Amino acid sequence: MTTKPQVYAQFTVTSGCLCYGALHNIWHGATSPIQQFPTSVARHAGGTVKAQILQFNVTAKNGTWNAFQLVAKGTGRVCAWFVCYSNVDPEVEIDKILRVSGSPYEYDSGSQFNNENTAAEAVFVINRYDWGYYDNRGKEELGIDDEVNIENFDTQVFGEGAGLVDFGIAKTEVLQWQKKERHEIDTQPGGIWMFIPGGEYMFGRFGFDELRVAARSFIFFTTYTDFTNTTFVGLDNTLRIFETDEERFQHRLREGYNFEGFGTLDQMMNIFGNSTVLPAESEYLGPYDSYEYLVQTTDFEAILDGIRLMPQRVEMKLNRFVDPWKEKCYACLNEIIMGYLEHFIAPVSSCDTVAAAAASLFPKQNEDRGADRYMYSFMMEPHLNLIPGFDDRGVEGRIKSFLTPRCGDDSLVKDDKFIAGIRACIAYLLSEVLELASNHSLDSRRSAIVPEDVRLAVFNDVELRGLFKYSRVFWKGNNQTSQVAGFSYTTEPARAAE
Repeated sequence: MTTKPQVYAQFTVTSGCLCYGALHNIWHGATSPIQQFPTSVARHAGGTVKAQILQFNVTAKNGTWNAFQLVAKGTGRVCAWFVCYSNVDPEVEIDKILRVSGSPYEYDSGSQFNNENTAAEAVFVINRYDWGYYDNRGKEELGIDDEVNIENFDTQVFGEGAGLVDFGIAKTEVLQWQKKERHEIDTQPGGIWMFIPGGEYMFGRFGFDELRVAARSFIFFTTYTDFTNTTFVGLDNTLRIFETDEERFQHRLREGYNFEGFGTLDQMMNIFGNSTVLPAESEYLGPYDSYEYLVQTTDFEAILDGIRLMPQRVEMKLNRFVDPWKEKCYACLNEIIMGYLEHFIAPVSSCDTVAAAAASLFPKQNEDRGADRYMYSFMMEPHLNLIPGFDDRGVEGRIKSFLTPRCGDDSLVKDDKFIAGIRACIAYLLSEVLELASNHSLDSRRSAIVPEDVRLAVFNDVELRGLFKYSRVFWKGNNQTSQVAGFSYTTEPARAAE
């Protein structure tokens, strides 16, 4: 076994530009002005598919380029290609590209689209819908008929192919390459054709020089490329290191990965629309002083223990909290509960009786399903179904201290049954949130609950989102610059992620 990657082929660039993609993409690139490193990339308007508008050529370093086949370890099956300028270290360069923007189907793969992160690292990102079959420019000129190709699909070798060819001879090469099947196209002095048998959906990443003047490398891969099992011909080590779910979670904890969840919330907001979810700026409540927090560490643990004691959940796996994110979770949970008390409970404290307050708070208490039914029963009978280990008296005292300055002198806050009912209701709500948060953490293949799990548990439940949406900390964090839905957000510790 050699100690360096084996060069599969070489070609020469003389025009200072490379055309890339499927044959019709290359044809279009050869008829378009030469493109510099993009400071921004336009996308097609409308629709659910995120496709960037590319011109299929880039400025590139003149001289000799080396092409390497990337193969599945142990089988030798070609599953990707890497091409770079002759004086570029292929191992160092591909490691950088995969860190900045690797396969979107792998964890910790960086940015999926061109953005400020990729621009800063001089990486140009091409995704599945940006080229190949999905872009029609150049097809008519080459007489490519997709319907005929579909009819002949059974006779074709399954896989994906893309080319890199010098701008000056691109049209000539396309006309020659078009005479052959995709898997039979050979390398020419001015370009390389890269075919991946069994591959589906093409992805590409260009690496530029430090000044972003010219491309110096390119990686081509497909949906089925697994970089944790892929290596250069001539090497034994894979391009990325395989990690178990727990190993990945633990190294993220050690490296200060951002588990606040604001980026994920932002993505969800883009789907649902900000106006249907967010309250008005004037309606936000909090952040509150931590000395006012109602629920303490032992109470949260008691709630989690209580969930496990329920007969229908006795076999359920529940995650717990973990350092250094415990305090962030406790703070978020307290903040949403306190926002709920101030927005919903304080106004009904002016009712004459606990029953009247409960009827006002939970108008759907007679329906078979929904939180109102349970909340009404907890408000009216707060001493049933107590949670072992939960500090009922302590929580009730803190609820009363919190509400007293926010309610009138003649309010129900003086009624111990009302306070006990509120305690029972918030214990129920926290049980719901923590069960959903634990489920979310398990679905995310984590062994502990982090703030993102709490936020997504609330956001994805319509009833909980409606009750807790007035919390400023829920949307924006304890740091006042932490925001979602169009605002910038900075939290600590943090690590850039797409």
